[in-house]
Amino acid sequence: MKEARDETARQAGHIAELERDVDSHPRDLEGYERLCDAYLMAHRANDALNIANQMVALAPAEPAAYEALALVYETMDKAPEAAATWQRIVELTPDNVEAWERLANWRQETDDLDGAIDAYNHALRLNP
Repeated sequence: MKEARDETARQAGHIAELERDVDSHPRDLEGYERLCDAYLMAHRANDALNIANQMVALAPAEPAAYEALALVYETMDKAPEAAATWQRIVELTPDNVEAWERLANWRQETDDLDGAIDAYNHALRLNP
């Protein structure tokens, strides 16, 4: 029990440090990414979602911002949002095989089987 409390306190301290880092470097996308990851590890998905949305607002043409957002949606099991976000990622990085595969998976989760097949086929054309 004490070990769990110690780990929770350590995690809270780490998150507080990352929050201060984001506050002091508001244009540093990597700081937001680290904070988003820490929130997810702490099972604070809503906080992670907020940070990921801030990342997208900060850098709307940066695939890493959308990847963070997609991972949050995946963690929250929000299939339509995850699929839409992976769609945006493949628009930004059309040669990203992993993104096409993730898009296919999430299209399948939303019962968009034709879209999933198209995305899988695209991934195969990129990496036969």
